[in-house]
Amino acid sequence: MKTLLEIADVRDPRGGGGRKKHVFKEIIAIAILAKLAGAQTFNEMEDFGKCRRVWLGTFLSLPRGIPSHDTFNRAIRSIPAEEFEARFRAWAEAMRSQAAESGAEEPRRIVAVDGKALRRAGSAGKAPVVVGAWDERTGIALGQEQVQEKSNEITAAPRLLGGLDIRGCVVTMDAMGCQKETAGLIVSRGGDYMLALKGNQGRTHEEMRAFMEDAVANTPERLAFHETLDKGRGRLETRRCWQSGDLDWFADRSLWPGLKSVCMVESERSVGGATTSERRLFLCSMKPDAPKSMEESRGHWGIENRLHHKLDVQLGEDLSRARAGNAPRNLALLRRAVLNVLGRDAQGRGLRRCQKNAAWNPAYLEAMISGHD
Repeated sequence: MKTLLEIADVRDPRGGGGRKKHVFKEIIAIAILAKLAGAQTFNEMEDFGKCRRVWLGTFLSLPRGIPSHDTFNRAIRSIPAEEFEARFRAWAEAMRSQAAESGAEEPRRIVAVDGKALRRAGSAGKAPVVVGAWDERTGIALGQEQVQEKSNEITAAPRLLGGLDIRGCVVTMDAMGCQKETAGLIVSRGGDYMLALKGNQGRTHEEMRAFMEDAVANTPERLAFHETLDKGRGRLETRRCWQSGDLDWFADRSLWPGLKSVCMVESERSVGGATTSERRLFLCSMKPDAPKSMEESRGHWGIENRLHHKLDVQLGEDLSRARAGNAPRNLALLRRAVLNVLGRDAQGRGLRRCQKNAAWNPAYLEAMISGHD
């Protein structure tokens, strides 16, 4: 099993000249450990290093002591982002594989892909956006790709998927990822897809919506169907899923690689006497199986609820003002590494309690970075 600190072993971008007071990979290693212990700023990384100077010295050389906050800033913004992300993905995949081995007969993997803005890390009202991949079964962030300037998530998602092992997975994406080229890439890499279909696909969306709504109203017996009912806290939610593999009528079917079915999921919520309803469409490369499709459509929201929400509420991602160089991108990756590591223990303790244990107890921190609970 790869240990977390191995992702710090990246190329030193400082070149051969000048004075190098600190070992570059040790600066990054201390930053990683500080983030695990709850540090959010470069000053807090320096504070962590000084407080844990003796312990850090047991496995780091620290030739000139603990780096200053300015050194942490310069180092993190200069980390070669592509190399850093490649190391992260290899480590995350090894971690996911180990976690998956503990399960017996597990459901098919769901890999959710979605974008997230780093709201205060931009300038002139333009926040950088990273597209991330999330393994729903194990709760592990698999990787990320930053949306390049003058581009969008449509181009970032294929770059991300091209660096991940998605064989045998169902890849779920929102409407921005519902592209013919993306569908082809997923199928060519051995995966299946469930892509949210909305108005950005124009005529395809109109035709599919008309087809499914007519089939539900007039020939429901020809559709795969599943329904669930959830109650709790004064809320009643009914979810219905209809799915059809009858797509011979669809003139553009051949343009969507692997397309085998269209799925419509309806969510009806009743709270305090008021009822709201929403229907969503999906293009799928799987044959109709309404119970599984409902599970996969719901599984996509894990990236919002279990990743993005925690990044903002518990790790303060939206509050970070680091903007220079690769700092926004590299810090976003460090936060995902923290969630991957502490997430194994956070269900019982909560993430912040885990971070405090990491700050107070070096033995706990050692166990977390080595992959032992």
